[in-house]
Amino acid sequence: MKRLFTLFCAAGLLLALAACGRQAEEPASTLKPHVFSAETETIIDLLTEANEAFCLYDYDVDETIRSCRTTLWSYENGAWVSKAQSAGNLSAQQGQFGFYLDRNGSYTGYDIQEDGHTAYCYEGSLPVFEESAPSGSSVNQNEQEIVPGQEICLYVRLRAPDGADTVAFSTESFRSYPCSAGCAVTITFYDTLLPEDP
Repeated sequence: MKRLFTLFCAAGLLLALAACGRQAEEPASTLKPHVFSAETETIIDLLTEANEAFCLYDYDVDETIRSCRTTLWSYENGAWVSKAQSAGNLSAQQGQFGFYLDRNGSYTGYDIQEDGHTAYCYEGSLPVFEESAPSGSSVNQNEQEIVPGQEICLYVRLRAPDGADTVAFSTESFRSYPCSAGCAVTITFYDTLLPEDP
């Protein structure tokens, strides 16, 4: 009986230690795609046309993450160029970031925190992807650990290099793939506060 009791205690202790080990491995700060209801997904699909993107992400950060920056990139003349940025200090440890990119190259970003939201638009000349040109897009659908200063690509769209009939890429290393045109959206979190506007 004593042996059986000792075995149960040992098993309980091992399970408790294993659970503690798993909890310690979970990242303190994460970014993940927002989960919509099936009805909302249907409406989004109806409202977005081909070559358009609407994405929403939830972030949950610890007290070390103080600010973030989102960047809209365009591939021009053989290089990735920052076309628009939005940056600010986080007022809460949980919030959302979303964006809408239409087929004409207009971009709208949304920063949603518990004290309200901010929308910002870019109506410049992003690449327009003709139906005849081979192209593809990718949305980051993975939960990501937030590491201060590390860029996370949320969306990328590339047109195949001239003369090629296919294009292959991923959001993780979009800058390393050859293309003739492209656009991307990234977000970077920081462990420092940004200076306030005077």
